[in-house]
Amino acid sequence: MRPGVNAFLKKWSRKVDVVGAVRSAAVWRFLILASCVSIAATGCEPGRQADTAGGTDIADTIVHDVAVRIADSAGIRIVETLRPKRVETSNRWRVAAAPEVRIGSAFDERTMLAKVAGIAYGPHGEIIVADAQALQIKTFSAIGEPLWRQGRVGDGPGEYRGLRTVEHCGGHVLVADLQSRRLTLLDGAGEVATTQPWHPLRRMAAPFRLSCNKGGMLVQVDRESNPPAEGGRYTVPAVIGVGRVGGERPEPVLEIPGIDRYRYATTDGPADFGKTTWAIASRDGVIVVVSDTTEFRTYDAQGTLQKIARWEHAAEPVTGEVLRSEVSQRERVLPRRMREDYRELWLSLDHPAYLPAIDTVVPDADGGFWARRFELSSERGLSVEWWRVGQDGVLRGVVEVPNDFTLFRVVPGAVLGVVRDSLGVEYVEKRRVHEEHPSG
Repeated sequence: MRPGVNAFLKKWSRKVDVVGAVRSAAVWRFLILASCVSIAATGCEPGRQADTAGGTDIADTIVHDVAVRIADSAGIRIVETLRPKRVETSNRWRVAAAPEVRIGSAFDERTMLAKVAGIAYGPHGEIIVADAQALQIKTFSAIGEPLWRQGRVGDGPGEYRGLRTVEHCGGHVLVADLQSRRLTLLDGAGEVATTQPWHPLRRMAAPFRLSCNKGGMLVQVDRESNPPAEGGRYTVPAVIGVGRVGGERPEPVLEIPGIDRYRYATTDGPADFGKTTWAIASRDGVIVVVSDTTEFRTYDAQGTLQKIARWEHAAEPVTGEVLRSEVSQRERVLPRRMREDYRELWLSLDHPAYLPAIDTVVPDADGGFWARRFELSSERGLSVEWWRVGQDGVLRGVVEVPNDFTLFRVVPGAVLGVVRDSLGVEYVEKRRVHEEHPSG
């Protein structure tokens, strides 16, 4: 393999989230959707049938104008959105093209942002930004005015080496430093409350991502790996732990089977192609989202499966022709001397067997989440579609997000994200979410 691939892997190892994929199946009995003669504004009385042989209680109903099939089996609630294509067509939102609030400057040190690693949202609308290059947490008011800055390079309390992300939960600002493997809690004025080690969940695991809810429940995702010394493919399972913000180390509660990575010399690179799995903290527990199936699982803090949400789609096979077309689109940005190795590498990578697939998940302010659909380069337009899923697991519809806007956080009625100008200067923006086609 040529040296150019080494640089390529370095670039993509920072961008691709590699966590293992979860697959499962449930036993379903097909029922015809019961018609509701009179539908109230929020729904209708469900028709209900009991499956005495299998111990399953199944109901068909309407939730937020969406036809849903609900089954309770062995204590697990299964929610299936019916006719998803109709939902996607009738219920649509779009993120505004222009910002309501814009933060950043190439000249003003108070608002200058060098490399945004994370964005959090405070209880009074504060916008809290982790600047990985400046190694500072910068907080702004709801209208973008500078409030306070905290942090510098170092190993003492309130000092950082490599900011990973920032969260607001449990009444504190939680700062994750991946390089120093430390967690710092700040109060509302930016003062250091506590500093504690960011321990791996298992001896062979490495801390990777954190998520928390308003109640202070902390979800930690670690990557567990043992790459071969001689290089090549190896498997990276993910370990999920649950704890409390400011408390002891989270306890492991789940393990997700891994997918492949690729080790070339001293560089770790991705060996997946549009496949990833996410775990986020919800109001009720941990939501695990599988990349290449539209199935979402909710576990409680002890790792017990509580709910499965899913819907059906016309699956499009990812054929060899599709892969070759995708690689042709992507390699155009590379120098010609690198393209041959690039093509050889990417055609060998793991990939979803079918589309649509999911490549990013962001928690919603209402307790649900948005899931971005993985799109082939040839199909990308001016915007990308995100599924909007409610706390109840019901598909609410589709949100169109401009392609040049990197979404970090969903807040009430708006989103927070990053845009870059032609010189590479970063800006954090708050943009409103508008309803395109109101249902009903």
